[in-house]
Amino acid sequence: MTTKPTKFVFAADSHGDMADPESLAALYAYCKDFKPDIRIAGGDHFDLRSLRKGATSDTEGAESLKEDVEAGVDFLRRFRPTYFHKGNHEYRLTAMARQHPSAVVRDYCSDLEARIDREARKAGVKQILPYHAKRGLLRIGPISSHHGIGSNLTKLGMHYATEGGLFMCGHGHSGHQVNLPKHNGGAAYMSPCLCRIDDMDYAANYLGTARWNNGFIAGWFQGSDWKAWIIHRIGDRWLWQSDLTVWTPPKGLRK
Repeated sequence: MTTKPTKFVFAADSHGDMADPESLAALYAYCKDFKPDIRIAGGDHFDLRSLRKGATSDTEGAESLKEDVEAGVDFLRRFRPTYFHKGNHEYRLTAMARQHPSAVVRDYCSDLEARIDREARKAGVKQILPYHAKRGLLRIGPISSHHGIGSNLTKLGMHYATEGGLFMCGHGHSGHQVNLPKHNGGAAYMSPCLCRIDDMDYAANYLGTARWNNGFIAGWFQGSDWKAWIIHRIGDRWLWQSDLTVWTPPKGLRK
């Protein structure tokens, strides 16, 4: 008996209270249409900008985390991910809990990180993956995913993708794909983001920001076969396919 393809959605970089409402609405509508078997939260779903290095003496350092955390928790509850990658922004909590000289700050960050993990599990997350070059990698059949480290997608794909497989990550916000120059091929996809791009002031003058766009990744796999596509805003609309038709050639056509 032939098994059905396993459908998935990979969505990343909503950045807590910096999330773009239209992009989130598109993601939730697509999931309702597509009905994925696996949902992967790619990380940076909490912005935590007041915890970044150097923020203690500027306006970001004075910001409360309350609205940001509640927005991130709301994303987890509504997206209902099967897997949750921690990103470099979530890692700010981990780093503060380990390294801050104030015991009060360490305890606060540790408690907040534990709360986020509890909320993720309540939302249906089966596995929480840390922001870590090795332990942060998820493999399911021919697909692999990670939050992403750096912006060189070919390098990431060559390192993490299985032979002939698919690698997906977030972090770079760019929404592009590269074919991998390795034995038996393969491809790597960097997801678009779910945040309000024009409000990300810290990156306003980075050249790479000009490539950012809003959206997410979807696809399916069956055995070693897979297919993925990027869904993104086109002008003031969104265009996507949600039905799957798998056509098998009649016997005798293949040599």
